[in-house]
Amino acid sequence: MGLSTMRGRQLLLPLALVVVVGVVLFLYQMETNNKRTIEQLTRAISDTTSNTKGSADGSADGSADGSAPLANKEMQLLKEKSVSKKVDRSFISKMADTAKDALLGSKDGARLVRMIGHENIRIKGDPFYPSESLIKNYEPFPPLRPLKDILDEWNTDDMTVPSDKRMIDGGLEVLDFQNPNDKARAEFLRWHEVPFKVYNVPFVSETVKKWGDDDYIVRKMDGGSKRHSVTTSHTNKFRYFIPRKVPNFTPPTSKEVMSFKDFWDRQKEAEKGSFNDKHYYLQMATVNENIWMYDDLYDWRPQNNFWFVEPWKNKAVNCRFGARGISASNHYDGGRNFIAMLRGKKRYIIAPPHECPNMHLFPREHPEARHSMGDWANLDYEQYPHYLNAKAINVVLKAGEVLYLPSYWFHHIVSLERSIQCNTRSGLSRREHDELVSCGFYSK
Repeated sequence: MGLSTMRGRQLLLPLALVVVVGVVLFLYQMETNNKRTIEQLTRAISDTTSNTKGSADGSADGSADGSAPLANKEMQLLKEKSVSKKVDRSFISKMADTAKDALLGSKDGARLVRMIGHENIRIKGDPFYPSESLIKNYEPFPPLRPLKDILDEWNTDDMTVPSDKRMIDGGLEVLDFQNPNDKARAEFLRWHEVPFKVYNVPFVSETVKKWGDDDYIVRKMDGGSKRHSVTTSHTNKFRYFIPRKVPNFTPPTSKEVMSFKDFWDRQKEAEKGSFNDKHYYLQMATVNENIWMYDDLYDWRPQNNFWFVEPWKNKAVNCRFGARGISASNHYDGGRNFIAMLRGKKRYIIAPPHECPNMHLFPREHPEARHSMGDWANLDYEQYPHYLNAKAINVVLKAGEVLYLPSYWFHHIVSLERSIQCNTRSGLSRREHDELVSCGFYSK
């Protein structure tokens, strides 16, 4: 055996020992991090439980609405650990199961669910809806009309609602939530992923009255010294985008920070202005300082009820505040979507996913992916010829009504007057998912 070979073997032994020790230390540190994170999660859950036991007038150690913030440092750490998946998910799942009772009725519950991970939360009780996979033949969609006819009959820059019932209900079933037969029909349509409208919904009717009072909504939105990030546009056209580096792309909107009162006053002024004046649009979700909105929208806390198919997949309620004339370009969203009109009126031009080839969507890589090209108030059919083949439904949603918009359905929205609209989603359906795949979105 050569001298160099002997020396090589002598060097291998300490090197192997170093590797083994390193692996042991790494595993030990990982286990220590897991245990420490679970301890912090336990404390956060304990905080959530104790903070929600105060009375409605803010007794115990909560705020004026009976809640108190979670331990933010601990929650931030949990969020980082959960997102980076540095923590063993079985540990988190075990803690989530232990915590579910605290999560259900908690004002901070939705926030805590996001920290833990939705896939590990199971809402207690049986699901409200049977599995969609049991459906052999779907209920047909309401009748569709040529998109060009709808736009010719009612320009999207015209805020006057026509008397034609086809433009108001669009052939959708309009059902009384308090009528047992109507509610059963709504449940069936929801299961089959068919759009419909319901009215006479208790929590919606109550919120319409509350949020119709300017003093109430300003006081609740501006509690303390809140500032809000408001989207602005120099026309009435608002187009959503994701910031991406694309040549020759100019963001269609910008942001300003202001109080809700300032924003709401500017909305009043917009009623008198032209469509080419500066417009303001505000969106906020039931998280952090806006968690109070669940007090009014109480049936939309994630739970097994009429409004949720997969409540653990609900992220939050989103509320949108728009001025007269504001138009949101046609697009689709993934989730099963309930839309409640709480003030004013909005116009929705909706279309099923199989219309995707006719919708002239920006491609998947574009900042405005999922959204249609062209100005629907003045469409150039030579530039966008597929619109001539498109079919859709026109619906007007007024305060007190709720629209069910199934997964992947397209919708172009116009605020017919100063309005407040909130919506909630819960998971994705199977119906017409493949149409979006063949259109270049989603995967099989």
